[in-house]
Amino acid sequence: ALQTENPLLYRSMAVLALAGPEPRVTLALEAGRAAAERDPFLLPGLVDRLAPFALTDAQWTALVPPSPVDHVDLARHLESRGLLHEARVLYASALEGASAAEEPVIRWMLARLLLGVHRPAEAMVQADAALAKSSGNPELLLVRAQALEALKAPGSLNAYRAAVASAEGRSGLVFPTESPRLQAIAAERLGRDARISPARYRRALAQRLTDERRWEAARDEWERAGTDGPLDAQGEFSRGLALEATGDPARALEAFRQAATLDPTRTAFRARLATRLWENDQYMQAIAEWQTIAGLEPGNVEAHLALARAYLKAGDRGRALGEYRRVLVLAPGHAEARQSVARLSGIP
Repeated sequence: ALQTENPLLYRSMAVLALAGPEPRVTLALEAGRAAAERDPFLLPGLVDRLAPFALTDAQWTALVPPSPVDHVDLARHLESRGLLHEARVLYASALEGASAAEEPVIRWMLARLLLGVHRPAEAMVQADAALAKSSGNPELLLVRAQALEALKAPGSLNAYRAAVASAEGRSGLVFPTESPRLQAIAAERLGRDARISPARYRRALAQRLTDERRWEAARDEWERAGTDGPLDAQGEFSRGLALEATGDPARALEAFRQAATLDPTRTAFRARLATRLWENDQYMQAIAEWQTIAGLEPGNVEAHLALARAYLKAGDRGRALGEYRRVLVLAPGHAEARQSVARLSGIP
């Protein structure tokens, strides 16, 4: 009563209402809404407090003011916590009062969610509706291409190319809106690509070509993407695959090494690097990579098997035997490991 505009007091009231053996959810929602209305940065904590109570769609909607931006803000926090149905409802309700400038970005977020829950046809509907309001927007063209790909529809590759072509003729923000808050939400989703740049869409095209094993075209697109800016770990790895497939093992090795450096925990990147190092006669480096993989994933049969073969080739029978035994613990019926343990143990 003395500090009617203090959002922290409303948050405390919401927390208190949920405490004890008989939580007062309605009071918590009312207090939470008052807190979020005064300070939207309190919304994530309120979502975490309320998530265990299995709220209905109407209850979640009551947590925030009725503006499209508030609904989008809540939707993204629900989505990040795996409450996808609830997030979908909030994105849809945000569209009801959205302006012409707000509608494309909201439909884009909804389309991405729909792709994530394997509803590409519905994502396509959202992308097309957004493009009707923001013609030629490369980000909307990209999500449309991804929907076509998920539908296994013809023309998906051309749709990726259309996104690249559109980006090459544009500049500025991907989703310009009058709301700084909605703009910030979109920028957070886009990361370093909040402003239009052909690099983002060229990377997507290059990855699509890689997935389709169109190696020469993929290599060319990865090389172009690399001139626009540094690639991330997945980009370097895919570039390495394309270089390897088109007969450039030396550059492929460096690409795999860069991928493993950028994302040290991705064992698939390290495994490919280890194989290429071994084939390039860099045995100790290859063994070090397989050891790292085994440390990150103790249950990785292939890593232990690779180590066993490497130790055996290096003449270290004891360590090879130890790795083969680990393989048998993980895969008791493994024929090579069983035969190798018998041979190395001197069992007839």
